[in-house]
Amino acid sequence: MELLNVTVEPAHQQVTVRVRGEIDIATADHLQHILDAALQEAQVSRLEVDMSGVRFMDCSGLRALLHAKERLEKDGGTITLVNLTPQVDRVLSILGFDHSLSHNLLDSKA
Repeated sequence: MELLNVTVEPAHQQVTVRVRGEIDIATADHLQHILDAALQEAQVSRLEVDMSGVRFMDCSGLRALLHAKERLEKDGGTITLVNLTPQVDRVLSILGFDHSLSHNLLDSKA
């Protein structure tokens, strides 16, 4: 059984990465390696990660995505997670992140 399948679709300054399977401690390094390779292109300024096929993600998966975000932001780029499954959306929500992997903390002064 294949735990993680990732396809990369480059298109000029944008790269779309489609992830299927489970992103956990056993597969997160593989995902990070693929994201790093996709971002090697000097012109990439936008990364879109299609999460529609992700059945499970833990904090190690989030770490791999945040690593890609840091690389992109260093050069003025952006990352967006799209088509989140309820499982992935729940992990992001619990940890206080939105679909661009920014902190989505409520204003406690309200």
